[in-house]
Amino acid sequence: MAPHIFQNNLLKGFENQRDLNVKVIHVPPIGSYPIHYKRAMMHTDKWKAGYQQIGYINLPVLKHTIQEQRIKKLIEKELNENKEQYLLIYSMYPPFVKAAASLKRKHPGLKVCLLQTDPILGKDGIYTKNTSRNIRKGQKLISLMKSFDSFVVLTKYLAEAMEIGDKPYTIVDCIIDSMADKDGSSEERSGAGNRFLYTGSTRSTNGIITLVDAFDYLPEAELWICGDGDSDDYIQEKEKTNSNIRFFGSIDHSKIAGVQAQCDFMINPRTPSGGFTKYSFPSKTAEYMMTGKPTVMYRLEGLTEDYDDLLNYIYSEDPKLLAEELRALIQSDREQLMIKAARAKEYVLKQKSPEAQVDRIIAMWDRTK
Repeated sequence: MAPHIFQNNLLKGFENQRDLNVKVIHVPPIGSYPIHYKRAMMHTDKWKAGYQQIGYINLPVLKHTIQEQRIKKLIEKELNENKEQYLLIYSMYPPFVKAAASLKRKHPGLKVCLLQTDPILGKDGIYTKNTSRNIRKGQKLISLMKSFDSFVVLTKYLAEAMEIGDKPYTIVDCIIDSMADKDGSSEERSGAGNRFLYTGSTRSTNGIITLVDAFDYLPEAELWICGDGDSDDYIQEKEKTNSNIRFFGSIDHSKIAGVQAQCDFMINPRTPSGGFTKYSFPSKTAEYMMTGKPTVMYRLEGLTEDYDDLLNYIYSEDPKLLAEELRALIQSDREQLMIKAARAKEYVLKQKSPEAQVDRIIAMWDRTK
């Protein structure tokens, strides 16, 4: 869901630029037939003027070769040496990177920009085991990217991992559409003011076990959880013995705002442990800030300093000590918490909108002329 929302908001930002003619070439993010996907043939599809999904044979190795060829062919049709044109690639997908590098060699005047939202193939943080094969693939892609003109990344550490040197880059950690506020989830609820909400994956690596255990020591507060993952059984067992825990499981994204409106704090238990958090930005951070409720989370390495005065940081990874931190937060000045939350929401609306983020990308492009 997070990449889908990010991409749609990115396109919305570009479409709202008056002087841009936007066209999209799409490859569905699916595995190869027959093990990872049930279809061997992927057909061309057009869902909007200038927007199309390419067709290809969905077999290992062959799929990438066909995708690269068709991507190059489609872009070649659009190139005009007398016009200023930019090619924006979403992610280091090999067919995209190889096609763009080839086109750049043939058409030096074409400005190529890569937008990367994930850790780099073969480097720390993306796979449990970085095989020699993945390392070689990552090195090859980085080598091809040396000819690109600019980059868009989620964090500064991602830019370093991509080895872009002194090439222009800008950080776009999230894109939040103001329409996400249409349900009015920032309205104050009546109650004790001590209900925490977590929405997202319940994988143990996200810190959910520690968070659930902390509420054994925090009977005066409630924890609501929406999501699914490998910790579901554990959470359900806790729910049976701990009346202040409520587990909803996975619910439709359209219903999240309604649940948020019934809670007082938005909490993300992901800790900065491990290298992955240097290269990522949890999309729920901005979504939480949009609620106008206090957002509680650890100080992850991928966050810029802009967030330090807008979020409420927790530090302990011990359940009992974490409970003490949350208790202190509950007992703190509610009015001040809400003032900070209101500033956080205003920041997201102004600085993380589709228009603001695309303006930031275009301003960077202007520096490459």
